[in-house]
Amino acid sequence: MRESLRISERAFGHPAVLLSVLVRLLNDHLLIAHFPSFWTGKLSDFAGLFFAPFLVIPIRSVLAHPLRLPAALDPA
Repeated sequence: MRESLRISERAFGHPAVLLSVLVRLLNDHLLIAHFPSFWTGKLSDFAGLFFAPFLVIPIRSVLAHPLRLPAALDPA
């Protein structure tokens, strides 16, 4: 589990993924408001689909194997 979280964290820091997040934010907050068209919607879809797997992997990993406290910190 921790390995998949580390891999996802490194992948999310990749310049292509960060660029897709930036494109999605700029598109959703600026381009769609000033230049609404078919293409701005497709740009938003593509950017979102590009970085979505890197968000789903850690969520799935945590849900499948919840993080556990070390024995010294466990209240039970």
